[in-house]
Amino acid sequence: MLPENIAQFSKQEYATIQKMLHAFAQTHHTSILVGLSHKHGETVSNQATLFHPDQTEHAYTKRHLIPGLENAYTKGDSLTKIQKYDTNWGIAICKDLDFVDTGKDYGKRSINLLLVPAWDFGDDAYLHARMATLRGVESGFAIARSSRNGNLSISDNRGRILSETPVNGDAFTTLVHTFNASHTPTLYLALGDWLGWACLITSLVSLKYVFKKPLMQGDPNK
Repeated sequence: MLPENIAQFSKQEYATIQKMLHAFAQTHHTSILVGLSHKHGETVSNQATLFHPDQTEHAYTKRHLIPGLENAYTKGDSLTKIQKYDTNWGIAICKDLDFVDTGKDYGKRSINLLLVPAWDFGDDAYLHARMATLRGVESGFAIARSSRNGNLSISDNRGRILSETPVNGDAFTTLVHTFNASHTPTLYLALGDWLGWACLITSLVSLKYVFKKPLMQGDPNK
């Protein structure tokens, strides 16, 4: 899996790259996920495409764009679930996992593993990777994340970091890890933000009680 948006291609250029990636997947008997920017006329999309040895492919378009930095991009409006090798995979891109809806939507589709190409800003590498890990805990799936200017990391559906390594500047960095990815139903997936709402309601009731309680005036010993 390569990171987010490693290059931008026109429709004609992408056709050539597409053939190359299909050939690579077939030759090496492996699936490869690549984050690319596609420009079709005035439309630009931030996509991640998974190429398989059998010459099939699955594409996903980033749904949550960074305000200001990605104003020129057209956001996606759908998920991508892949049923391969007797398991279920999903694809998301970087900022998508800042939002709980991405994890919940994939969790409801019972995916085992979410593949996440990303692009961090260096200083936020650790925090952003852990935010992504939390989505897997909430909705019960493992996450493999490959980030430019960040970390390469793999976490299970309990949030345990199985393997992680920082990307070393412009050097080519790799992470290889063998693990079992499984989907586990969670209370959060079934009940949603009930705990957060319960805390908010409890806080409001407590504040109401505090402000309704009469203030003690004068010396209580007199």
